[in-house]
Amino acid sequence: MPGEDFRTEARGACRWTVVAFAVFFLAVAATHGAVWREGVRQFVPTGRIEAPKPGSGGMTLRDVVAINRGDALFEAWLVARNAETLIRHPFQLFQTEHCAPVENTLTLSLPMIAMGVLAIPALLVTDDPILIYNFSIVALTLVMAFSMYWLVTDWSGVPAAGIVAGLLYAFHPLRLFYIVHPTEWDTSWTVLALLFARRLFARGWWRDAVGLVLAVAMQMASNFYQLMAAVFLVPPFALWLARHYRLRRVRLGQLAFVAAAVLLAAALIYGPYLEVRSSAPKFLHRSAFFYASLSGYLPHGSTFPGWPLVALAFLGMVLGRRRALVDLEGDPRWALLAGAILVAIMAAGSYNNEILLLFWEKPPFTLPDPYAFLAGVLPGLDAVRVVFRLSAGVILAFSVLAGLGAAALIRASGRHSPLVAAALIAGSAAAVLRPDLLGSTLPRGWDLHDVRASQETVQFFDALAKLGNDGPLLELPYDPEWGWGMNPERILLTAYHHRRTSACYGSFLPPENREILLLSMQLPEPAAARRLRELGFTTVVAHHGKDRTGSTLSRLLQGPGSQESLRLLQSNGSITAFELLPAGRGSPAPSAGR
Repeated sequence: MPGEDFRTEARGACRWTVVAFAVFFLAVAATHGAVWREGVRQFVPTGRIEAPKPGSGGMTLRDVVAINRGDALFEAWLVARNAETLIRHPFQLFQTEHCAPVENTLTLSLPMIAMGVLAIPALLVTDDPILIYNFSIVALTLVMAFSMYWLVTDWSGVPAAGIVAGLLYAFHPLRLFYIVHPTEWDTSWTVLALLFARRLFARGWWRDAVGLVLAVAMQMASNFYQLMAAVFLVPPFALWLARHYRLRRVRLGQLAFVAAAVLLAAALIYGPYLEVRSSAPKFLHRSAFFYASLSGYLPHGSTFPGWPLVALAFLGMVLGRRRALVDLEGDPRWALLAGAILVAIMAAGSYNNEILLLFWEKPPFTLPDPYAFLAGVLPGLDAVRVVFRLSAGVILAFSVLAGLGAAALIRASGRHSPLVAAALIAGSAAAVLRPDLLGSTLPRGWDLHDVRASQETVQFFDALAKLGNDGPLLELPYDPEWGWGMNPERILLTAYHHRRTSACYGSFLPPENREILLLSMQLPEPAAARRLRELGFTTVVAHHGKDRTGSTLSRLLQGPGSQESLRLLQSNGSITAFELLPAGRGSPAPSAGR
């Protein structure tokens, strides 16, 4: 009976979902377990760095590790902060606590809003920013694995093949190596967009239209890099949808809804970026790009997909559609391959001239840089610096094709299909655990960084709050540029004291930093203090440990005008806080805290 068949199919799908979750969770435990063992409230992971990369500007290994630590610490704060803001103050999402007194400061880096959404369940049970961030990394990994599992299972009808593709995709060595920037390699929402788009054209259901909108919105809220990868990956697939399905089932009203909702999401997410860009035309702009060479996709290259992915993707392309795509109308494989090639060409930029070397030892001409050309025409593309990361779109396409190749092998094996399916899943798991044995040249494992804020410092700011002191902090010594060591730590502290800070960190640095630097150097002169008050600062915090000579603290305490501009609030031996006095107000006798 039809009803019984449906119930049997549903039970089978549930069983496979449980199996998929068990496999993915074990893979997460194997790859993320070191963080859990050392302490998810204390440590954050970065890829293991063995030596500075070529072209790193002469930086030492110590410099690279320091940058990685700073990036991981900043992103841990931002993910936890976005989760909290989305729940409690959603209209303040772009008004982050760092880089005071600048407005719309979320625009100074990638939004990471999607990871903030994934972190919300952890926020409901803890307020620890490091634990929330580590939870979001696991959540993102599982979302990536399941998005690929659902897509391949939907297209091939073979859940085991979906597990294989999910493993090779979510735990790819390239993504794990760059775990310091988890959101910048997140293409999971593009995978879901492919799933819902195909279903919408095939079935014409409104829930698929809503799913497509949410997937596209989450990709926009995740990062710019993989949104750009999707922009180049999707057009061949969209053409295939239009050519194969036409408008037989999907309605114009549904397409209009999708277009309008996506435009609304783009306005909400990117509107503040455009506003900042329009107010300072030369801001949020890159003059140079870093590309992924085409030769990097070859064995031993920096973006080599790996032999399991290449072999299964090849089988996914050459084996018959009836074996790879038995549950799918039409054949989108060539559209995916065309999209992957287009992404690789855009990510290669000037490296596309490597193609000419196949025909000439000294090419008589050079190919134009396609990405640089588009960046000069389309606003926003010139804000993306590391175009290299678009190569994640190639990994996405290869993962889908690899899943289809696994499905074709399982079907071709006939009565031995359970054994073949188990062998393919086991082989994919081995590729996750030992990628070096299967073609990856990237270092295996993670470095762990202790980024937990000291309890003494947290208590210092709690004591300031009890004194009635609030408002934005000018933290000294002031580093107007990157401040790899101190700025991320100061920014993380805002998760505890919830005050704005002058400490700045991100992809872009606001021009207002120059004025704040000059004013901080002029303190305690009353004119400088008055201007800082006008900018909104209420408190000056001097960190002794970051100023070996003690000159900053001495200047604040003994400099000309100190009695007129500053009032000592509290000191704990490593941090001293002063109130910035309003203009014309004398200073009472200093009173120290502890």
